[in-house]
Amino acid sequence: MKKVLIHSWLPIFPGFYGTIFEPDESPCIDDDKTFDDYVFDYKQYRKDVAIQSTGAIEQALKQEGFNVTITFDEIYSPREYNFGNDSINVSYVVNQNTLKKVKAYLRDNIKEFSAYCLDKYTSRSGFMSFHSNQANVWINEYLPVIEDNDYYLGAIFDFILRNEEYTDEQLLSDIIGNVCLDAQLKTKISHYINITWFNSKSKRLEQKGFYGANAFANAQKWGRKKLENFNSDMIQTINLPQ
Repeated sequence: MKKVLIHSWLPIFPGFYGTIFEPDESPCIDDDKTFDDYVFDYKQYRKDVAIQSTGAIEQALKQEGFNVTITFDEIYSPREYNFGNDSINVSYVVNQNTLKKVKAYLRDNIKEFSAYCLDKYTSRSGFMSFHSNQANVWINEYLPVIEDNDYYLGAIFDFILRNEEYTDEQLLSDIIGNVCLDAQLKTKISHYINITWFNSKSKRLEQKGFYGANAFANAQKWGRKKLENFNSDMIQTINLPQ
């Protein structure tokens, strides 16, 4: 049976900012340390959550009888969090039989789907909906063109899972054992930091005497490697190549 690839978003996942998926640093901090003593790998944590969530949602949909393969693509984060949150962009591989099951499910649960659409897509003060709040429009107009739209399938799967009482709390429970926020102690440097790279002439010039914030300014001036995970009071001397 022919399979189709549909790019959309991952249902249920509410984003990171201000949600139960926001990283919690407190378990990483020892009793004699503070938050400022650590470097936290937030980027890897977010990616791990996204990948694990993708797998968990795929399994949840399969348990409901929908044969689908979901692949993680990327995390989208808004510039401002006033009107939205992070989302996980994914690719779905489904066949026509699965899409028929989706349509049948919506019709069999038309009352619940109608309530979902009214709640989710009715424009109100401070919110302008770009999608219909009528369930029959979703079934009769959106489903036939679902392969060409990057929103509809994620939204429909979101309804299906929520209607089957799969929540963001359940999603977190399903992935919590496979994700961890990595934390590393910042290290005081007593003498100097060696930063090694090669320019087109493969020459290296040792520069000494740059202290504190000046080290950052000079490193930036040289146009070399970006310094990360260090603050000015951790640097005494720095070796810079030409």
